[in-house]
Amino acid sequence: MPEQDPKGQPALAVGPGQTLFYTVGHVAKMLGVSPQWLADRCRAKEVDHVYMARKRKFTPAQVEKVLKQYTVERPNFEAERREQERIARKARPRAAARRR
Repeated sequence: MPEQDPKGQPALAVGPGQTLFYTVGHVAKMLGVSPQWLADRCRAKEVDHVYMARKRKFTPAQVEKVLKQYTVERPNFEAERREQERIARKARPRAAARRR
């Protein structure tokens, strides 16, 4: 039996273990967001999706893209600090040369 979204609509399956499209309700449930929030992002063209026969659908690749799009990565303060130190080291010889 194919997977179903919260409204009972089946996701379109193309073979065993493969799904071609997921409905908005199914993707919203997978992502832990409301279907309304996801549909609003689709209407605003903030997330990639398929719009066919007046229905919004997502391919597995588009679901992954939504996850990447809204993933917040931990900032790398160490790399930023090293870059600032590198810039400061470059500026020191110039400042000393101006004083002479």
